[in-house]
Amino acid sequence: MIWGKAFEKEYRKNPVATQHEFQAFLNTWNDDITDKELEEIVGSHQSNACSWRFPKINFPDSYISFLQYSNGGEFENGDRYFQFFNIFEIREFNIAYHIPKYMEYAVSFAMDENGNHYLFDMRHNPINGEYPILAASSGNLGYDDCKLIAHSFREVCSGKISIEDILFEK
Repeated sequence: MIWGKAFEKEYRKNPVATQHEFQAFLNTWNDDITDKELEEIVGSHQSNACSWRFPKINFPDSYISFLQYSNGGEFENGDRYFQFFNIFEIREFNIAYHIPKYMEYAVSFAMDENGNHYLFDMRHNPINGEYPILAASSGNLGYDDCKLIAHSFREVCSGKISIEDILFEK
């Protein structure tokens, strides 16, 4: 996919990370929760995060390709708005929203303007190198209430219906 033509609107295209930063991200994004992260979670009286885990799986090549085009950023197609996390935010946002607790094997990579998450569903092996994409509300995280919105990263990026409309059947 030619990312420069993938979206109708580019509100904010971010500079790409250096090769060193990008490789460090790929090697560490799914490390176990660190002692410092655990302290912060427990210190905020949120939860005992000792059992939280990130999937020990690689991101799809299409997503890696996008990050090499724009390290996060804000884009839109039709009514579908994306606030993609950059490589320095992905882990932080997933921990802050307790994704590993409520949706084990899911990884949030973006949000819309209403606080809904776009997530890779990594519970099963990828199909043609891609994971399904789920939409979930920040206030109601869990597999029971999320919706499948695409079968691949490219497909979700080309969609035009807002995930708010899909989640709440507007």
